[in-house]
Parts: sequence; structure tokens; C-alpha cells
Amino acid sequence: MQNLSSSITVTFRCAIWGATGTGGTWYLNNFQAGNDFVITGAVAQGNGGTGPTISGFSPSSGVVGSSVTISGSNFSSPTVKFNGTTATVTASSATSITATVPGGATTGKITVEVSGQTTATSATDFTVTAANAPSLSLSPTSATGLTNYAGQASASTNYTVTGTNLGGTNLVVTASTNAIEVSTNASTGFTNTFSLAPSGDGTLSNTVYVRV
Repeated sequence: MQNLSSSITVTFRCAIWGATGTGGTWYLNNFQAGNDFVITGAVAQGNGGTGPTISGFSPSSGVVGSSVTISGSNFSSPTVKFNGTTATVTASSATSITATVPGGATTGKITVEVSGQTTATSATDFTVTAANAPSLSLSPTSATGLTNYAGQASASTNYTVTGTNLGGTNLVVTASTNAIEVSTNASTGFTNTFSLAPSGDGTLSNTVYVRV
């Protein structure tokens, strides 16, 4: 190691955990008497340098894309991971975090990393559940009573389309041939295709009108 003939100044970042005040002088390895290594400064954010803690989370299980609320303390600029997969944080405070279960997440512990310095781990696993398969039904299931004459469209017949577990994806209704027209409102006109938007809970129930 090179001997230094003169003093030098070294600037570095140091995290002091368990400090009881917001400023002062700290000595490392009991070198106080000789002042071999002295750090003078303030504790970041005045919180005593206490790391984050996770006291719980709710719900205890959910599908990818669902929201989870994490409770605890000392949350600051948090990074949340579900069994190692980074999640999107949608809201956070010193004691609460709301995060979205990320794609690719698997069942396991939730971790919260604060300001890139220290990490808290949940005591229990968060269970990632499989999303229910989407379903669609049509009533009635067959086309009847559709009779047209040359140059004149037929009277319309209405059908009820219902669906569950559709998420936020629109359902596109398309006529099978150009000879068939569809509509969501028989009095305002027909077309060959349109889309239906499910409600917020992923369900859908709409009347569709068909004519030839």
C-alpha cells in the first residue's frame, strides 16, 4: 500500500442503523480515543436510520394484475418484489404500499427495499393464483326467422351475449358473411362488426341484433 505523506479527503455515503438522533458524531470500532475514524453528519430523513419492516399484507393471494396493500413502517422510495419479481408501486406512504402483482410472479415472499439500502421480507408467502378462464354464451344459440326479400333487409332478431372473466379486453362481434349485419341498437343502424366493452368486474351482458 502506498504511504501518504499528506492528508487526503475522502467523501463517501454511509448508512448508520440504530442511531438515536438526527445528527452528531459517530466513532467506528471504539476508536474514539485516538480519533482514527470519525464520521460527522446527520441521519437521513431524521428517522434514526431504522430499516423498513413488513407487518402484513392484504389480500394473501391474488391473480397477476391484482392490487396488494403492504403494511409496515419506514417505507421510503420502496421497491417491491413478489418472490423476486419487481412489481409496480401505485401508491406509498411511510406505513403503507399498494403494489400490482407483476406478470411472471410466483408464490413466495414479498420484499420491500427502501432507497436501495435495506430490504424487509414478509413473514408469510403471497400466493399467486391462476386467473379464471373467460367464458361466453349466446342465447338463443341458432339463427331463426331471418327471411329477406330482394332489395329489402329482413326484420332483425335479437340475441343476448353474456360473458365472465373477460378482464379489460373488448369483445369484437363480427358478422360471418357480408350478407349478415349486426348492431347493438336496431333503430340506429347495422354494420358488419363492432366491439362490446366488459364492465369493471370483467362481466358482460348485451343484446345484439342480427338481420340479413
